[in-house]
Amino acid sequence: MLGFASCKQISFYHFWASAMSFTTYCIPDTFAEKQDMDPILKQQLLAFILGGSFLSTITGFVTLKYTKKQAEAKALSSVQDVYQELIADLRADKEAMKKDKVESETRWTIRIEKLESNQQSQDKKIADNEKEIADLKRFKCINLSCNNRKQ
Repeated sequence: MLGFASCKQISFYHFWASAMSFTTYCIPDTFAEKQDMDPILKQQLLAFILGGSFLSTITGFVTLKYTKKQAEAKALSSVQDVYQELIADLRADKEAMKKDKVESETRWTIRIEKLESNQQSQDKKIADNEKEIADLKRFKCINLSCNNRKQ
């Protein structure tokens, strides 16, 4: 158990030349006793880290929060637009209902005035008919000597 003391020495050139298998050159003795990772997996992991995928993944996580907030802002903006359109529609409906109410009231007042004038003319006709009936009542008796009959 020597630790890192028995680690293989490599030159700078050799390090960069074999960057994919770097982990095989600097494995401490304590880990040598344990079963080592698959060399292909090590190469893929190192290629992932050195190839920029790790950096782009971290950048992706950082920008994901900003993108999420931006998407939420757009969604909220579209919801606000829908509500503004709804408010505008409700205001337009309110104005239309006010106009309909005024028109309806005007039509009803005209109709009521016509009915009142018809009623007045009917009352006048009834009064005339009552006068005529009263005049005709004196000719009700057939007996010419009757006091109810006036000539």
